[in-house]
Amino acid sequence: MTRDLTEKFPGLESPLVWLDFWDYAQTLFLKGGEAPWLTPGEFDGFYRQILGLLDPAIAPIDLDRVIAAYLHRNPHMKDKMTYRARSSYPLKTLMGDPGLRALVSGLCNVTADARKSKPLALSVSSPLRLLNMAHEFAYGTPLPQIGEDDCERAAVYLTDFLGSLGQPAGAFIMIVDPDGEAADANYKWALNPLSNLASHMRWHLALATQADITSPMSADIVFTPKGLDGVWAANGLQADPVAQAIYATIPADAEPETVLARLRLHRGL
Repeated sequence: MTRDLTEKFPGLESPLVWLDFWDYAQTLFLKGGEAPWLTPGEFDGFYRQILGLLDPAIAPIDLDRVIAAYLHRNPHMKDKMTYRARSSYPLKTLMGDPGLRALVSGLCNVTADARKSKPLALSVSSPLRLLNMAHEFAYGTPLPQIGEDDCERAAVYLTDFLGSLGQPAGAFIMIVDPDGEAADANYKWALNPLSNLASHMRWHLALATQADITSPMSADIVFTPKGLDGVWAANGLQADPVAQAIYATIPADAEPETVLARLRLHRGL
């Protein structure tokens, strides 16, 4: 690790194993069905099964998946998101939607007991990726071009949304960047509003990016393919430990015995 994460996060296990387990958990516990994102009470039961089996150091909730489920259930949102022609308006409308905010707050609050001492991590795409997603949902096409003002507005809308959730100190915000957008020299401007929010709320800002960046910008912990603070193992837990911190995606078809064995290996057990 380039920075001393054990000093920065003294309450977390070391080595740190941070998991994206949603596809795997849906296969294992739901027979491939969708997670009950829209019914917090049912989601809590599913969540407890996952945490009980995998015992992750950090307990995530995937906001991209929540948003996708919410929009699928509420197609009328298209009318609201296209009410004005400005390119960032779809995302502004989505991030400000009271129903979505209440849903995410409900998921966070109802699962608090399941997490116990594990910190909550809200994972979400970058503001730029969210901007494109909202526009494509609203209009059926990606944004033809993106200006600097659009990027800045997107970061502000996401920051306002996250701040409205009022989660306790020690929570994490994980920006997931599968397209390697963080290699752009201006990417830090998308992170700065989120970093300011995290500082104000006493949260931690994390970044998982496929860009091979060498600076953490304003993030507290950064996972990259080669490892900055930790390694992003996007294709699953490796057979051998690869870092003192790892963000690993467990494939949907992974063998449960293999998953548990590799988790023990990474944890040094």
